Amino acid sequence: MTEAASFSSRHRDLLWLLGFVVVTVLLWRTPILFPLRCFVVLVHETGHAVAALVTGADVVHLIVRPDESGEVRYIGGMPIVIASAGYVGSALLGSVMLALTPHAKWHRSFAGGLGVLLIGITLLYVPFDNLFGYLLGVAWGVGLLHVAIRGYVWLPRLVNSLAVMLCLYAVYDFSDFLLGDPERTDAGILARYLGLSWLAWPIGLTWVAFS
Repeated sequence: MTEAASFSSRHRDLLWLLGFVVVTVLLWRTPILFPLRCFVVLVHETGHAVAALVTGADVVHLIVRPDESGEVRYIGGMPIVIASAGYVGSALLGSVMLALTPHAKWHRSFAGGLGVLLIGITLLYVPFDNLFGYLLGVAWGVGLLHVAIRGYVWLPRLVNSLAVMLCLYAVYDFSDFLLGDPERTDAGILARYLGLSWLAWPIGLTWVAFS
């Protein structure tokens, strides 16, 4: 590929990325983005589960519901790290995916690795009675693994689109924090663990700023 062609390709990718950001902001709450929002919730809960395992906890189950809520139940580990890993982990993953934009050769490996992770987490920790969460995890995991193996030309744009969703998740979810019960959110859980319930708001704002 010539330098001019490479520049043109990067320019198109950037325009696609900016366009998808605009579409995501405008259509976030619409049904058309429901599958992508569910993907983000799945990754969010997977972040909790991975953090639990890394800090020595036993993961009891991971659940994702059709109303786009989820939970990870665990025993032991480091609650401060685990509670933070949902939003922070999603934002970090999205940032890494965006950083891969100029490096197309890594898109297949990254998508394949994420697919394997989602399949593994689903098979190990999503109970069969959470049929929605189980099918969601298997579908996204197998789908990502498939497109990684086939190496479709649109794979970079898929990776970028998912990255945008992950990075914006904490910002949009903060509206639920404002309108709902802060004590039932990850920020509220972390604040209660610290014994300072009033910290729920500062923690939530910090996570949004980080994202």
